Amino acid sequence: MGNMGRDLPEQLFIYEEKGNSAVIWRCFSHEEDAVIPETLAELPVTELAPYCFSAHMERAALERGIQSGKLRIAGTGAFNGEPDQVDLVRIPELCGERLKQIVIAETVSRVGRYCFYNCEHLEHLEFYGKLADWGSGVFTGCHQVCSIRLHLDAEGRSMLKEVLDELHESLQVEYLVEEKGIQTENRNDMAFEEQKSCVDGHEDSMEKMTAILTFPEFYEEGVENTPARILETHVHGSGILYRNCFQSRVFDFRQYDRLFPYAKAQEPFEVLARMVTGRLWYPYHLSEGTKKHYEAFAAEEREAFAVYFSERKDLDGIRWLIEVTGQAHPEIYEILMGLAGEKQFVEAVSYLMEKRREQNAGQTVRKKRRYEL
Repeated sequence: MGNMGRDLPEQLFIYEEKGNSAVIWRCFSHEEDAVIPETLAELPVTELAPYCFSAHMERAALERGIQSGKLRIAGTGAFNGEPDQVDLVRIPELCGERLKQIVIAETVSRVGRYCFYNCEHLEHLEFYGKLADWGSGVFTGCHQVCSIRLHLDAEGRSMLKEVLDELHESLQVEYLVEEKGIQTENRNDMAFEEQKSCVDGHEDSMEKMTAILTFPEFYEEGVENTPARILETHVHGSGILYRNCFQSRVFDFRQYDRLFPYAKAQEPFEVLARMVTGRLWYPYHLSEGTKKHYEAFAAEEREAFAVYFSERKDLDGIRWLIEVTGQAHPEIYEILMGLAGEKQFVEAVSYLMEKRREQNAGQTVRKKRRYEL
């Protein structure tokens, strides 16, 4: 559950006791990554206060709150004990430009307005489907967020749409959802069995299923309509379409996959490559028909994929490309061999030489059998 079992970093928190729960107002740490604990001072952490990680919160207001007794101090890691205000002097605030990653505990149900205001270097966010209240302007001034990890229960409801609506840049979502084992007869994803392994064979066992989703960027442009004397908003990029793939806060995988032709027409190859490999390598809710469409794109753009994987020295990607296109397009071996040699990608060269040797041996055997017949 949540971050139970996770080694919590050395952090101090200023928090408010609200009913039988804790509301975090500020985090102090020498690190650049924040991990919100499930409990502070034996109270469940349920909220992040407005401007919690923004550098625009007044330090004097925090000090007044502590002096009045409204706010308290608690720690995690080595600071889990009886911290005092002296510790707050020694340890810097983790806010603004210092914050790079944050993991929000499963117990947190609300994130206050402008929580990450002007956290310009924030890159990664992890949260749970139980988070149900998302304040306004949470990511104002955040333009470097590139990855999200989302944990969901079987219902699949979350605040992901609200999060994506604020983040216009291209980013990747690791979508982790609990599913009951074995129950597959009413599903539309033919590749489900390839990804899961049932625990003890019980129908009530729960599996963590994974999908990797890439959301392209989009941006809005104000264009003046001179005759009408009005300012029109024009939206560019397919990202706005992908951010609307939701039904009652549940992500719609079919709608996401149907949008691929729009992405092909508007997005750079790198984004398309991430979208295709994400869906094919983690085929959660991927129909057989849609799988073939993605594979057809990989075959059609096999040379571009070869360059893409070679530049990143991605051996798993090269193996996958050979598996998907090698039989129908044997020239891909020579293309990859040349690229791997150019990039001094020794592991790929060895793999490709071995695969070519196996292929030639198989052809020799088939020819020999035909001769003997």
